[in-house]
Amino acid sequence: MSLLFKRMFMDWKFMIDSLKRLLDFLGMERLSLNRPV
Repeated sequence: MSLLFKRMFMDWKFMIDSLKRLLDFLGMERLSLNRPV
């Protein structure tokens, strides 16, 4: 039971990290697009 819970927690953490990374990537892209050349 605890093993399953631990695995679920790890998956949730992984999803959150992936989402954060994606948002950071999109933010960087937006900044680079808005930056005057």
